[in-house]
Amino acid sequence: MTPEEKAAFSELQNTVAKQAEWIKQQQALLSMPCPDWAKEAYRYYKPYIADETGSYDFWRQLVIQYRKEKGIKVVSDLD
Repeated sequence: MTPEEKAAFSELQNTVAKQAEWIKQQQALLSMPCPDWAKEAYRYYKPYIADETGSYDFWRQLVIQYRKEKGIKVVSDLD
């Protein structure tokens, strides 16, 4: 290999490694255990949930539904 080819190959390896790490992070977000901020909602809906893992969006929506059902209003400190 020429020095230019070696440099291009090394750059390609770095790019592939970064992409593999990103994919790993995305997969972790698709099947994560209940985060601490969703525990209260999880306990409330647990009889209706078949799996103890879910995506980040699942846990987020579960908390939103719980707050809606319980009439919990969230107030921002930015207001």
